[in-house]
Amino acid sequence: MQVRRALEPFELAFFCTFVARSKPMAKEKLSYESAFEELQSIVNAIDNESVSVDELATKVERASELIKFCSKKLRDTESAVDRIIRDMDDESPKPESKDGDLPF
Repeated sequence: MQVRRALEPFELAFFCTFVARSKPMAKEKLSYESAFEELQSIVNAIDNESVSVDELATKVERASELIKFCSKKLRDTESAVDRIIRDMDDESPKPESKDGDLPF
């Protein structure tokens, strides 16, 4: 049996976030790019109605895991970049003012 209507991406995200079981991903080597690619293929399969009702819960559960993984990876990367920029600012030499030079 096929799904009658394709889920919109926001509907899938809502479903993944609030309905799917919260189960940690198995320990696997996964990059952001491969996780995002797999997530896109799941969304496309659901949009194209090529996922049966029997497979839908499994696909949505996996999508939920991938969304959590990607979100964490983005947050971690943002924190790392912010830290690096902050460290660069702390290490950069401060401009020296010459005698008689006023900032205004």
